[in-house]
Amino acid sequence: MKSFLTLLMLLPIAGAAQADIRYPNTAGNEYCTMRRNGVSHESALERAIADNWDSDYTSPTMYMNDGTRTSQDTYEMADYITTMCPSYFN
Repeated sequence: MKSFLTLLMLLPIAGAAQADIRYPNTAGNEYCTMRRNGVSHESALERAIADNWDSDYTSPTMYMNDGTRTSQDTYEMADYITTMCPSYFN
């Protein structure tokens, strides 16, 4: 769980007027694929987010149990990564 929260902190937090990731599971899958192919964590994360950014979409804001604010797309992408390829995040 600690690595999940750490990942949430590394992903962008969107405000009301910003674009977001419309399909976070697709972005998470892209991250996992790039990591399997030897791309660094930072580069894979940056590329997965950039390739899945949608300027016409704003994700809802949500609050974690500890009071941390994040966007739903960030949460869903982090959840996908920690579920589908946790070894590449650690």
